[in-house]
Amino acid sequence: MASAYPFPIRCLSLLSADRWVSRRDRIVDANTKHYRWSVVKVSTKGDYGLRALVELALHYGQGPLQSAEIASRQGIPEPYLDQLLTTLRRAGFIRSMRGPQGGHALVRPPDQLKLSEVMLVLEGSLSPIGWLDEPNGGRPGCEAQRPVWEAVREATFKILDGVTIADLAEKERQRVGAGDRYVI
Repeated sequence: MASAYPFPIRCLSLLSADRWVSRRDRIVDANTKHYRWSVVKVSTKGDYGLRALVELALHYGQGPLQSAEIASRQGIPEPYLDQLLTTLRRAGFIRSMRGPQGGHALVRPPDQLKLSEVMLVLEGSLSPIGWLDEPNGGRPGCEAQRPVWEAVREATFKILDGVTIADLAEKERQRVGAGDRYVI
């Protein structure tokens, strides 16, 4: 079954229907069982942050969710999740309310939150190589590579800019509807 996006909801690692990036950042081709190293890497911070936003999108308009609920549903350590929620709140993606009826909620509708802006906040630069963002053009001898890495960065941004948190939440709803979600 082909995915509508170049990655699955939970781990942002699917490249196509039969290729994915493992936790060790290797591309695995399911047809040939060959391994190749991946260029683009998403940290645990980006993965967990997106999972938290998808969980909030699933409950958009139903009131705030407490961080303990998000952590248990998504399998994220709660202390780490609290740090991520602070980052997301400071970036203006979520609002937090204190008290027994408090919790966290999205500030904007999920269809107005693009993955590109979320990943820039959580991951920083989308450049595949660090010197691409340096103000003086990078290192000597790297100019021949520059167009390639700029194209990779632009393609990554274009893909992420075309997907919203609502898109991921809908995919998650479909997956849960198919009985693929296990919660204790």
